[in-house]
Amino acid sequence: MTIKMAAYVLVTPLISAIAAHIPRKPLLIGSEAIRAVIAVCLPFVSEAWQIYVLIFVLQSASATFTPAF
Repeated sequence: MTIKMAAYVLVTPLISAIAAHIPRKPLLIGSEAIRAVIAVCLPFVSEAWQIYVLIFVLQSASATFTPAF
């Protein structure tokens, strides 16, 4: 299982349940902000494990955005 698939499989069901009970606009803005921060941080990593962590967080934010949208 790739890291992208793992993020979607683990995060999407939880976020789908949460997104039904909270306002969508702040959730969408927050997930976009997280994705932007992670994308800016990617060029500054120096170790392979840091890339994996950042990609997992980035894909988790994407998995948050998709069901809320």
